[in-house]
Amino acid sequence: MPFILHKLMKANVGTVLKFFIFLAFGILLIWLSFSSIDDESWDKMLMSFKEIKYGWLILSAFLALVGHVSRAIRWKMLLDTFGKKVRLDNTLYSLMIGYLFNMAFPRLGEAARAGFLNRYEKVPFDKAFGTIITERAIDLLCLLILLVVLLIIEFDTIGNFAINDILLPVAGKIQDLLTQNILFVVILAVVGIAILVLMARFFRTFLNKIQGVLKSLMEGVLSIGKLKNPGGFIFHTVFIWALYFLMVYLVFFAIPGTSHLTPIVGLGVLCFGTFGVIVAPGGLGAYPYIVSNFMALYGVNIGVGVAFGWVTWTVQNLLLLITGLISLLMLPLVNKSNENTADHTEQNTEAVILEK
Repeated sequence: MPFILHKLMKANVGTVLKFFIFLAFGILLIWLSFSSIDDESWDKMLMSFKEIKYGWLILSAFLALVGHVSRAIRWKMLLDTFGKKVRLDNTLYSLMIGYLFNMAFPRLGEAARAGFLNRYEKVPFDKAFGTIITERAIDLLCLLILLVVLLIIEFDTIGNFAINDILLPVAGKIQDLLTQNILFVVILAVVGIAILVLMARFFRTFLNKIQGVLKSLMEGVLSIGKLKNPGGFIFHTVFIWALYFLMVYLVFFAIPGTSHLTPIVGLGVLCFGTFGVIVAPGGLGAYPYIVSNFMALYGVNIGVGVAFGWVTWTVQNLLLLITGLISLLMLPLVNKSNENTADHTEQNTEAVILEK
């Protein structure tokens, strides 16, 4: 795996430091999620773990696996636009290995996917990596659409919580400090000026990044028109996100304390939980913390919510770990078998020619 080693060697200090910062952030959220649980909630959390109905977890894992297969098919559609038919098994194995590498070092998985596909299908690394970026852009657009739909439907719950329990209390505390402490006003003014200076300094870089994201989104959406089967691509995109939703929603029924929750809550867990996966390696700590606090808006005990978050996170990551390791073993074996078959066919052809 020379390309993986090369990628690791190229990782600069900033990249490594960023990884450990996010890892530390995830560990901090683990501590926060458990430290905020009182004795009663702690008992309910332990009871939730004891009363798990594993059949629902198995079904959730199965649907997640089907979703990964669908994603591999969708990725193959993008790769086929280069005029070379790639094999679905190589696409699927490369995808799962990418997930495995992402669990250890975020963003390395994308390079691993493209690298393994380049090794066994001879697809140029930059082209394979470009299709992955396209996938990410389209999935980001899907997530944003779902988030907007959720906020429109559940604004009374989510919006009022953000306004009444976060924005107004914070604004009130700042107002009290402003009226009671002149020193604080001076410090706040100095900090505010410093922030404005920094914002002015880095505004151009930030704007360029935003433009880059928007450009990637547009290129990803427009690339669908280049596909031989755009309808199939759209179908698999919808199918993948439907399965993502179901694999979260079905876990509700695995824990008695969450079995009464509606599909709308499941949509919220999917949307906000995805952000948890983004902000920490594999969602470690962040996913259970964000999910449990979101579910608390709907009357779910914080201990039960933490239990749900960890159960869902464990099922998803255990599946990725197992399938990733299997794929890492199967990918060279399957291709070695095919290479032997190709060599044997070529030898038979040469023998027939010589006989003639």
